Amino acid sequence: MIKAEFFALIILLSTCAANCNSEESSEAAEENALRQDEKTYTLIETSEDEFERAISRYEDKTLFDTTAFMKVAGEVKLPIEGKQNASLSFKDKISDTLETENIVYQYIGQFPDIGFYLVRASFWEHDECYLINKETGHLTSLWTKPSLSPQAKYLADLSLAYGLEGLPNGIQLWSLARSSANPQDTVSIRKFLEIDQKSWVPESFVWQSDSTLILKVLSVNDYLVGAGKYQPEDYYFLKLQIGQ
Repeated sequence: MIKAEFFALIILLSTCAANCNSEESSEAAEENALRQDEKTYTLIETSEDEFERAISRYEDKTLFDTTAFMKVAGEVKLPIEGKQNASLSFKDKISDTLETENIVYQYIGQFPDIGFYLVRASFWEHDECYLINKETGHLTSLWTKPSLSPQAKYLADLSLAYGLEGLPNGIQLWSLARSSANPQDTVSIRKFLEIDQKSWVPESFVWQSDSTLILKVLSVNDYLVGAGKYQPEDYYFLKLQIGQ
């Protein structure tokens, strides 16, 4: 009886040790990921003047050719250039009974420099923006319409309006790369950075260079108290610099 209890105690302690080690490993992984994020970017406060100067110098690379691909019978068709007679279709979904199930698509334009279409999908309580590779048809889902960095190395997009339950609040960055030096090669995209936090609410941003952008933000408290009515002095500005 004593031996049985002794072995049971050993098993219990071994299980506890394994669980503790697992929890410690998980915590270590999270801390390591956080340290990696901290190495990836810096975020410091800057001035409104610097923000305005960046706006005056930035050139939007979006081609708003919305009449090129008109919606017909609730459907937008985009040709896929790398596949013969292929197209990608976005058809509105309109429910006669449940408005919450509706989905409406809108062709926004394209980035000719990198070969991507832009399509907005409007759902019941939120929107999404789809970035579609014109050569392959590969679709990447973003929070909102992105902005292309000056030398087309990165894309960035902001979160939707603050306060919607379960949605992130911050900014995403995506890195762009070609398989070779040939400018005709298709561009690949991968998420480089995502900042989701509860300190500030982004209003807008502008690229200052390929590795730096400036955000115009409100504190979460000012955003909630102001309820859509804000004064110029309520805003402040953050410079986001990313690692290469």
